[in-house]
Amino acid sequence: MKKFMITAISLLFCTVSMLAQTTIRGTVKSKEDNKAIAGVNILVEPLKTGTTTDSKGNYVLRNLPYGKFKVIFSHIGYKTKTITLKIQEEKTEVINVYLERKPVLLEEVKVTASLTEHLLKDIPMPVGVVTEKSIQSLPYFSPSDAMDKLPGVNLMRDGIWGTAVSVRGISKQNLVYLIDGDRIETATNHAGGLSLIDMFDVKQIEIIKGGISSLYGSGATGGVINIKTKVPGFSERLSVSGSTASGYNSVNKNTSANVRLFASDKFWYAKLNGSVRNAGDAVTASGTELNSKFKDKSISGLIGLKLSGNVNAQLKYQNFIARDVGIPGGLPFLGPASVRYKLAYRELMEGKLNLSNLSKKLNKLTLKYYRQIIKREVELIPNPNAVVSPGATHTTDGLFLQSNFILSKNQLLIAGLDLWQRRYDGHRTKEIKPLKRIIEDKPVAPSVFRNIGLFAQDEFMLAKNKLNLTISGRYDFIIVKSDETKNPQYIINNGVKIIPPPNPDASFKATEETNKSFSGSLGLLYRMNKNSDLTFNAAYTFRSPSLEERFQYINLGASVYLGNPSLQPEKGLFFDLGIRINTNNLRFKGSVFLNNFSDLVIDDVVIPDSVFKKQNVGKARYYGFDADAEYRIFGGSSAYLNVSYVSDKDLNSNEYLPQIPPLNGKIGLKWNFEKFANLNLEASFAGNQNNVAPGEKTTPGYVVYNLSFDFYPVKFGLLKIYTGFGVQNIFNRSYRNHLTSYRGMFHEEPGRNIFAKVRILW
Repeated sequence: MKKFMITAISLLFCTVSMLAQTTIRGTVKSKEDNKAIAGVNILVEPLKTGTTTDSKGNYVLRNLPYGKFKVIFSHIGYKTKTITLKIQEEKTEVINVYLERKPVLLEEVKVTASLTEHLLKDIPMPVGVVTEKSIQSLPYFSPSDAMDKLPGVNLMRDGIWGTAVSVRGISKQNLVYLIDGDRIETATNHAGGLSLIDMFDVKQIEIIKGGISSLYGSGATGGVINIKTKVPGFSERLSVSGSTASGYNSVNKNTSANVRLFASDKFWYAKLNGSVRNAGDAVTASGTELNSKFKDKSISGLIGLKLSGNVNAQLKYQNFIARDVGIPGGLPFLGPASVRYKLAYRELMEGKLNLSNLSKKLNKLTLKYYRQIIKREVELIPNPNAVVSPGATHTTDGLFLQSNFILSKNQLLIAGLDLWQRRYDGHRTKEIKPLKRIIEDKPVAPSVFRNIGLFAQDEFMLAKNKLNLTISGRYDFIIVKSDETKNPQYIINNGVKIIPPPNPDASFKATEETNKSFSGSLGLLYRMNKNSDLTFNAAYTFRSPSLEERFQYINLGASVYLGNPSLQPEKGLFFDLGIRINTNNLRFKGSVFLNNFSDLVIDDVVIPDSVFKKQNVGKARYYGFDADAEYRIFGGSSAYLNVSYVSDKDLNSNEYLPQIPPLNGKIGLKWNFEKFANLNLEASFAGNQNNVAPGEKTTPGYVVYNLSFDFYPVKFGLLKIYTGFGVQNIFNRSYRNHLTSYRGMFHEEPGRNIFAKVRILW
């Protein structure tokens, strides 16, 4: 892989050709008061490149090629402005732009869900976005909490710290999780993969609600979640800025603090970020949820370098460590059992090279390598006489190459190579104190999952730009290997180690399996008029079974769960039809969807009630709708509603599938007190869930009320101070989220939570 990287980088540099050196610079200001506007999104069409304004409203667009382009300036609270550039010679030009204030309902955010940067309104896929503004205004404990605000995305709890999400009824291994585009590969039987991310450092969360294996490969049968962290940009002169932030949540006495430093000039930028959190046991309306405390800390940094006019490099590092994290329980942790993460750890290292405007057709080329390591050490005390200590290390290496070609002003082609592998190495120790016995085994065989993917996507603008057609396809070749594994590994009796133990169970022989899969998708966006459009998406998807599904050996005493190395990929057909309306006073976005699966991996019965083995036997169908609407009452005040519904069937047994959310949504009022504060009063609701799988419990409906205030910033010298507070579950209602029946035990949701946040920018 190292030789491949060196060769690829060398070839990329050799392809760099002579470019036009046209530079456009200027300042973006408010038309009303002539004040500079920071954070303005600037997008150059059809190049799909751009920048943002710095803290003083300045921007620079460098090395633009010859041609005619549209430059789009957009910012929340201002009217979008478009200017036309015609570049015929090398020059430097100053263009100052003035934006007019306008309370808007549609946030003109840029997203990269389709592997290229677009405005959200310009992509046909069903995408939900959690913006930085939303993240900063509420006391989210993890990205999962933040995504719960979107229709079709539902929170799954395993305590306060450990959380996951369901996207249109689909969860766990059927979703691809990314941090800055890098895969988060880890075990899915415990929630927590999304909890190993510093919320203070999250800029935006993008969720594709539906199958998109054609771009993201194996696992993206139910959706993709990409969590993007904050990145500074280059500036015209030396710039140094920073921030501190802190928060408090009464529901578990959680205190948190963050410090961030940005620095930049024309040729480099850098970021250093650090956070700490410490929380006790959470309180519900009925009492304290024991063993739900946690403490964690994180540090991250990055450096960006301008190597030449059109070549940028970036190095990134992230480290997150959690200790003494309580796992409240559920199957197989019953009764008085005490379970905790002694250690949960994530480390990411990434190097990226961006080359832009290589030729008239080749607009951008990106090469990236990353390594992400996730470790977990668990302590389970089922009773005073025993201690079980499972642990594992999941190491993911990835190499990603993508090229963007502008074939014409109405056609953009992207193509690339996606190589990644996940390596698993785990153990489990059982100590039986009265017998003075220690047993070591392997819950999953030491194994590796290698994936080579080739992908391409073609975007067309047709019918005088009224129709956007997107076609994508991907071919994946997957190799899965495992070592021979016998359980138990050894036994220690009264201090005497026995290797090999007598009569070990031959769990798995050394194996090697291959999967070859093709996936494809079609997306259409038809603009009926300037205020409304229709979207349609169809996709053929796949998921190659995980290492745990292939090689697990879980012996719970009364029951045994076995993997199957010969499993074949799951296959899916996904359809989505949507409508979007955006006027001065109304924003509406709604979709109906259908997701069919075949060859689902399930636990098939080998011996009733005692031995289960993974098999490809399942067929399932998910269908439903989600909608999101907001209506401006006057000025910056509006009322909003989102709602979602999903139904399902196991097509083999004609039974319902487990952990499907009921009809649910949110209704609220955003009230703007001019130059003082923004108020948000919200009711979160869910209906009864009576359509449950065999053995699954029903849950009643509920309504929970929340209130939050965000005050306008106060300037104090060079400081800008933001404050906010609020109350969640105002009436301290006792209720249960149907999806929080994690591992078979229901947990009551947190009770009343009074929170406060302070953020200081300088």
